[in-house]
Amino acid sequence: MRNFVYLCFSLIVASCTHNKVSLSKYSPRVIYTSNFIEQKKGTIEFQIPEIYEMVNIAIALTDHAHSISWLVYKDSKYYEDVIQYFSQFNKHPFVLKLNALLEKRTNLYSTLKMDSFSFIFTADKGVGRHPVYKVTGFLKENSLKQLTKEMTDFYLETRFDEFYKRNKTVYSKQISFFKTEIDPRDMRQWLDQRFQTNKNIDFLNVVFSPLVYGWQSAKWFEGDSFKELQAHVNFPYPPSEKALRKLKYRSLRLLQGSLLFTEINHGYLAVPSRLHREAIADAIEKRDFWLAPSKGDNYYSGNALFEEYLNWGLVHLWYLDRVQDPYDQKFLTERNIKNQVEKRGFLRFSEFCRFLETIYRKSESKKIDTLYPQLIHWFKSQGKAKS
Repeated sequence: MRNFVYLCFSLIVASCTHNKVSLSKYSPRVIYTSNFIEQKKGTIEFQIPEIYEMVNIAIALTDHAHSISWLVYKDSKYYEDVIQYFSQFNKHPFVLKLNALLEKRTNLYSTLKMDSFSFIFTADKGVGRHPVYKVTGFLKENSLKQLTKEMTDFYLETRFDEFYKRNKTVYSKQISFFKTEIDPRDMRQWLDQRFQTNKNIDFLNVVFSPLVYGWQSAKWFEGDSFKELQAHVNFPYPPSEKALRKLKYRSLRLLQGSLLFTEINHGYLAVPSRLHREAIADAIEKRDFWLAPSKGDNYYSGNALFEEYLNWGLVHLWYLDRVQDPYDQKFLTERNIKNQVEKRGFLRFSEFCRFLETIYRKSESKKIDTLYPQLIHWFKSQGKAKS
């Protein structure tokens, strides 16, 4: 499973991809109104928007999604219902055009999915642009803006509104799980206490689909003294590992919330990572030392590799601070390290966690952004020692 993570910043901040940071003073990505800001400020929202879900379903119908095990989550009753209802439309022009885009570039998936959040359906106009969100993917233009006719036709031909209404209970239960079992307020509090920059998010907007699998992404919007962190995640289905049955209830919920935590992390890591970008690039130049060569050049290319090490390193620290039971803490930290090394190819993640934990415990302030010079020096010295 590949987990592509991107950050995008609006207005006076920046847009970030795996291998570059580009600054833009103005951006038409969002148009906040005073009423919108007043309604959303200080809130956390979980949602499965109608057109967002429709696009996720259309992607699930593509031949490309069928050929890749990690693009769409298929081990659920909901997926079975989707296929049963929509399989007759798998040759619809909208599905075929999505398939052509994905066949050409699989990692366009995140942008297509996220850009679909910028559309709504109205009876008089069909599928059209959202009044606030204009470009919520990673490209300069909305990747779906030329497909509104096909989206409208798909919506009407499939009677999508009937399927969406029929599954409101599924959506409501999953949203309720996030609200009651996963604790994003505690995640934010922990991060606010550990960073000097990018604190005080005004609006945490969690957008998800029951069909999303391993591709998480996050996006940061800022304007008019209003900060929105938009996290596009999957639903945290219960892990199937038998060993997890021994975990305490709260420990299991912390595990299930880990992916959401990593997306919120990126909103905090982006600024210090940008400030130290030249030193980071120099420290991780020996890429094969840090990452399994089999992952390829495009897998967390450039400075994204350093940030992803630190991203999951923060999960390690979060487990140490939040998991009270000694057995559970040991199990979760070791499981995290094993997954990062064996599944994701981060070859030095175990050593990295030991070093991060040491300097974190020694730090009086516990501010992660103040630890960057030590972390960068460690990366550089480790690379030199093994050269």
